[in-house]
Amino acid sequence: MVDRLKTETEATIVLLSLAPTTEAPDHPGYKKAALYSSIIKKVALEKNVSYLPLYEKMDTILRQQNPAAQSDFDGYERSLLYKAIFYHHVAGYSWDEVSTVNEFMLQTDNIHLNRRGAMMIADLIDEFLRNDYSQKPAKIVH
Repeated sequence: MVDRLKTETEATIVLLSLAPTTEAPDHPGYKKAALYSSIIKKVALEKNVSYLPLYEKMDTILRQQNPAAQSDFDGYERSLLYKAIFYHHVAGYSWDEVSTVNEFMLQTDNIHLNRRGAMMIADLIDEFLRNDYSQKPAKIVH
């Protein structure tokens, strides 16, 4: 995909690592997000395109600030998703309030990001755009 974009467009290509699935570092989904993000980073370096480390930033925050992270998510568990939908659409909670009810820092339900998580993406993109990205290919933004 990167090769095709590089040959068929003049767009600046930037790869973004994945957000963790769940907020529990010992969970298999969390570990897979780490693995897939490392592959994305490797591709960015090999293809000489920029890489934005969302996973790494979220991982740092979650390991430092969320020691009681939920780890009961098995990939098919939807109760938190349904709870989030109920609280937001029926009870009128904001997505950030749903996050608090479900005891998350960056997510609402083990998958979807809350405002803080989404702002991490926006901040990485903003930082990238504010730098002279056209002069710095394959840059890893911190």
